[in-house]
Amino acid sequence: MPRVYKPRPGGKQYKKYDKTVRKQALDELTLNRHATIRSIAEKYNISRSVLLRQSNRQMRSPGGQTALTKETEDYIVLNLNTCAEWKLQYH
Repeated sequence: MPRVYKPRPGGKQYKKYDKTVRKQALDELTLNRHATIRSIAEKYNISRSVLLRQSNRQMRSPGGQTALTKETEDYIVLNLNTCAEWKLQYH
């Protein structure tokens, strides 16, 4: 079971931008070579630093590394649910 992230009480609160708006802004940035990051940031009302950071490098999901891949976890959950339906005991 994944860990539930609890931010520190005195920690910095970052603004959460909508994923679809961020993707539209990044797509426009890659397609339109004459557009600047500043103009796109003003158009979509997104911070320039967010656009710059996400356009220059691959962003990873927050949190620690997982032991299993998502597909493996889904496979295990599916089989455990099947065992539960059959009322099998597993130790």
